[in-house]
Amino acid sequence: MIEVKKLERIKALAMSLVRDRKKYDRIKEKQTDGFETMTQRQYSKLSADLNFLAMDMKKDEERLAIHLGYLKPEDATPEFRPSGFHTYKGVAGEFKK
Repeated sequence: MIEVKKLERIKALAMSLVRDRKKYDRIKEKQTDGFETMTQRQYSKLSADLNFLAMDMKKDEERLAIHLGYLKPEDATPEFRPSGFHTYKGVAGEFKK
């Protein structure tokens, strides 16, 4: 039988993923619809927001897959490298014993 704490964690991850996906869709629509009226700075900020949100969603997807047993912790992304300069921790280190 699955522990209540684990079920609550799965529920929280799923709700976070849905919330982030809705936010992503709103920002993407705003970016697409307002392309002609936006300044370069506004467009760049929306693009950066979308990139960080996508990375957060990917992390939540991997956490959820690990909790549900679809992904082994050692197969999770160890780090994200969106550019040659920036590096962000993945979820692989969260599940090491």
